[in-house]
Order: sequence, then structure tokens, then C-alpha cells
Amino acid sequence: MKILYVFLLALTPSLVACSQETLPDTVSDDLVDAIDSTELLPSLHPLARFLSMQTGEIQVHPSLNFENWNSQKVGNVDFGSIVGAGEKVEMIAVGGGLTAGVCNGGLYREGQLFAYPNLVAHQMGLTDFEMPLFSENDFNGTGYYLYDNPLAKYPKWKKVTNNRAPVTGGAPPVLPEYEGNTSNFATPVGSSQWLKNSDREDLMFRPYLARFATPHDDDNSPESVITDIKRDHSYNFVLIDDFFDHWIETMQLVPNFTFGNFNGSIEQYGDIVKYSINEILNQGQKGIIFTVPHFRTLPYMNWFKFSELLDPSTNPDASYLMPAPFISRIFEQHKPGSKFTTRLDAIYVVDAQEASFADPASFYNPKIKDYAQRHNLAVVDLYEVYERIHAGSYVTDDGYAIDGTMKGNFFSSDGIYPTALGQAVVANEVIYAINSKYHSQIPLINISEFVKTIGFKK
Repeated sequence: MKILYVFLLALTPSLVACSQETLPDTVSDDLVDAIDSTELLPSLHPLARFLSMQTGEIQVHPSLNFENWNSQKVGNVDFGSIVGAGEKVEMIAVGGGLTAGVCNGGLYREGQLFAYPNLVAHQMGLTDFEMPLFSENDFNGTGYYLYDNPLAKYPKWKKVTNNRAPVTGGAPPVLPEYEGNTSNFATPVGSSQWLKNSDREDLMFRPYLARFATPHDDDNSPESVITDIKRDHSYNFVLIDDFFDHWIETMQLVPNFTFGNFNGSIEQYGDIVKYSINEILNQGQKGIIFTVPHFRTLPYMNWFKFSELLDPSTNPDASYLMPAPFISRIFEQHKPGSKFTTRLDAIYVVDAQEASFADPASFYNPKIKDYAQRHNLAVVDLYEVYERIHAGSYVTDDGYAIDGTMKGNFFSSDGIYPTALGQAVVANEVIYAINSKYHSQIPLINISEFVKTIGFKK
């Protein structure tokens, strides 16, 4: 269990005379700094609710040419054992922000277009896979956040405010309904579990679900969004991204998290939460499922590092800092070599024990792989992929170097979800897994050509 921490930089005799810096003992200024919680549609950006992390507003128009890439023909596709002879692949996707296309802390049309399910569908030659896109006029959707100064050591953002989708007030607020059928049922902060139990009172979830589905509020009702999907779609292949958003949300919101916050189902039942996935796959449908990446591989968890401020050997129990305005001010004001003393509330600190609880490699990922084996699913080992990206050793088959640092080309400005290039990398990992599992021949995306074709610059 984590309590209030006191950090003291160990000084050598030559540094004793250095100045001492003292910062506020409390963190109440972060609460004052926060935007009014009654804001109609809370942003998905992890720091957007804090005014001091924003330097202003900006107007942005789409800059990437999706149609230029999407119009290119793929060629012959061999589906191997995915379907029988003469059968058609009908694909759906479920999950969270990665699958929905969250980018730069928001959900908007360009991010949706480049979401990996849409890219995979293109490579598979599926012309009927539909994303619940924001309209061409409301192309900036929820709005999003871009890094202010690319050269700044510690990040701040500008808020994109033009051409956002109109929001109707309420609890929860309402976004414009998507007019059309959708194949992608992923939502920010989502999972298949919320499609089964959609009564969850979460303003970060329900507005997005209600755009393309009717939430069912009665726990005792046999009806659910999954029931609707099964009734309206004769799918035989599923992309499942079910756990990652829960990891991030728990780390952001729970001050003292425990083993059960991440691994409760394993603790109680010896297995992952899977009842909703079971219902989606109740006809033996094939597909892919992701493992959960380690949080240390995210720029979000590396914006502010202990090693830049303290001697890690003096704080062996302190592992990671959660970003917040209070933490940002500490780093901005700290003078190298000075004595550093301040107290940090538990919400800001991920200690060694918590880091162990939140490591998906220890318990959860092996269970995901076991589940995949039992249900004939391909596994995209996102844990291993993100480790390679974090280590700087990921190079695509066509020789394109992937950079997972704060201002690199893989992660967007929220430090959690990928850029368009990052989504293409994930799409290729999905295709690798599918081809390996089902002996199919789905062509990979040539990342170098993809970057040139869409006009991606990073």
C-alpha cells in the first residue's frame, strides 16, 4: 500500500552548499487548476482537463491524404483457413481507443480513417467494412490536442477547436448519431464488456456508444449491444482489443491500486474476464486478440522521470510518476544540483509494488494467449511490439525506423495512442498474426510508401 512520499536528493559533500528548493506541500492547486467538471464532453486527452497544461487554441484542417492511399488496389488475397471455399469474410471490431482510432487525445475523422481495423480491411480487400466516421463538416469530432512547442523538454498542448461535432447537453451528453451501418464497435475507454453491460455511467464511454448503438440500461434484460450486433451482422471474423484502456484508466484514476484492480478475474476465477468475448465468438468465429502493452513503453509514463530529478538509489520503492500540472511545475522549477524536497500524493506515484500489480506480462497476457489458443484466435503480442519500439529496435520490413519517444513518429501527442503511421505499424502486426495463424496471404502495408502517399511528416 502506497502512502504520502517524501523524496530527498542524496547530496555529495560538494553539493551541500547548493540552494534548496521547496514546492507546495499539497496538491490542491491541481484541483483549482482543473476545468469545470460539468464540461459537456470531457476530453480523452490525459491532461486536457488542466488549464495550465494548455497554451491556447488552434484551428487545424485534415492534412493526411487517406483516399490517395485507400484508392490503391491491393491485389490477390488468399484467406487461407479463415473461411471455406467460396465464403466471404465479414469482419467486425470491438474494443477501446486503439481500435476506435483515438489520436492526440481525441476522436476525430482523420484518426478514425487511419485506425488499424480500417487499414487491415483495405489490405484484406473488404469493401464493406464501415467505420462510424464523424461527418465531413464535423471532421475534428471531439477536438484534440497537439504539442505546443516541439523543442520543449516538458510537454504542453494547444487545443484544436474548429469543426468539432456539436454536443447536446445532458447526463450523459449526446453526440450526433452516425447515419449508417458500422462494422467497428470500439469506443474510447471501451471494451466488449461494455457492449454487454452498457448501463455503465461513464461520460467517457456512453456518448460514443450512442452514436451507433442503442445502450441497454437494464441489467436483467437479455438484450445488449452484443445481441444487436449478432442480430444485424453475420460476421465470421473479429478484431478484439479488450483490455488496454482499462489498464490506462485504472492507473490514472486509482490512487492506491492493488493486484485486483488489474487481475481481479484471475484472482477470483483463475482466468481473464471473457464472458462478453465468449458471446461475440459464440459461433466459433475466428479473429485476433491483443495482449496488453506495459505502461512503461508509453511516452505518457516517461514525460516526467525520477532519474532526472532524484537519485533512484535513494528511492528504491518509487518507480514512475503520473503526469499532472503539479508534477510539471516541479520539473520546470527544479535546478540541477539543488536539494529537492517535496511531498507527493499517492495519485502521482506508481511505486514498485503497484508497478508489479500493473505488469500484464506476469498474469494477464499469458491468460490472453491461453484463451486465444482455446478459441482458435490469432494473437497480436502488442506487449512485445511496444517493448521493441520502446527500445528503439523496431524497423519495418521495408526499412522504416519506428520512434516511440515523446516527439517520435509512433505515438500521438496524448502519449498513449498511435499516430497514423503507428496505426499502420499495428495493422501490419495484425496481418502478420493472421497470416501466421490461418496460413493466409494478406499483403502487408509498405510503410515507406504509406508515409509518402498520405503525406505523413514527423
